[in-house]
Amino acid sequence: MNPLDEIFYEYPSTRDVVFILGAGASAPDGVPMQKDLLPHMYRPTHPELRDSNNGRIVRTFLHRWFPRSDDSAPFATLEEVFGFLDVLLEQRQGLPDGFTIGVLANVRAALINCIHYVIDRVRSSPASNYRAFWESVAAVNRNVSVVSLNYDTTLEEAIDPLYPDRALVDYCIRLMNFDEPPRIQAHHWWIDAAKPIRRWPGGDPVPIKVLKPHGSLNWKYCPPCREVLLTPWDTSIDLNQGGFLRVDGASCFEPEVVSPLRCPYCEGSFQTLVAPPSHSKDLLHPVLAQIVTETMRELRRARRIVFVGYSFPEADVHVRALLAKEVSSQEIVVIDPGLAAASAERYRALSDRVRLVGSDFAAVVHSDQLARLLRIP
Repeated sequence: MNPLDEIFYEYPSTRDVVFILGAGASAPDGVPMQKDLLPHMYRPTHPELRDSNNGRIVRTFLHRWFPRSDDSAPFATLEEVFGFLDVLLEQRQGLPDGFTIGVLANVRAALINCIHYVIDRVRSSPASNYRAFWESVAAVNRNVSVVSLNYDTTLEEAIDPLYPDRALVDYCIRLMNFDEPPRIQAHHWWIDAAKPIRRWPGGDPVPIKVLKPHGSLNWKYCPPCREVLLTPWDTSIDLNQGGFLRVDGASCFEPEVVSPLRCPYCEGSFQTLVAPPSHSKDLLHPVLAQIVTETMRELRRARRIVFVGYSFPEADVHVRALLAKEVSSQEIVVIDPGLAAASAERYRALSDRVRLVGSDFAAVVHSDQLARLLRIP
């Protein structure tokens, strides 16, 4: 076989296992939980979060409309803050003290940017658990798909050792990277799993669907083009300029060149593509709607659905509705050591074949428990 041989991969008609990952799956690898995000904005320790225009906009809003009487007072939740903003914006209602509709829209956009910044900067450890997860998948059963309800990219970064011989990521969306545009660096080009896949000698690559219906930190969206640029290994955001930067690598004799990251087609600015935690999530966004449709298809075809670290929060009522429609006879396994009674009941409402596993994600992936979940009789 020569290095240029290509194969067309057709997904199986039945999916053995669909994994649905919540915040509890990424937390062991150092990604901050949702409840830990706002404290960084009330009293920021990162200079850019403290001094940037985005940081100041969010902090001024929080101290005025979600004040804390002292350090022992509880923080607001992101669901509260976004719900508050969304109601006012949908009703086109401003607030006193100069918080016009336009200002509130800027607050909402700045808050999304700050969430992006905190998740990107606060991660404190390598993705050892996700790496163990992918190694088990490659060794035992690659007929799986993964639905991540998290914004972070720890999951995808951890699959890198398996590429290109054993696995590659299929986000199931159209990416600008497929076209290999000249204004995008070559290491950002990406394989389109819908086309023939190059297979190197000894390799057996299988595309694995990684579906992110809430968006991802490495997706940059161009509204005029309605397309996404993937920056696979760059999840950073510039809070000072309110956008993304392009860093062109230079030789050891020349400094790096930093410039605004622009759409290679229209030269427009990119937006971060995440659906914030609110009861009125923007799942009608053309990209996210496509992912939701693909997620429904995967759930419908699944033989086993494994939830990891997902507590079924009230703001995710859309997830519950989606599952209620697509889950019927599938076996459901829930991996969560501290699942609340209310959350457990929400799972039991979906199916009479629910099994609760009182272990955390790290314990499962570093034992034979994951291999057992991957094997379907």
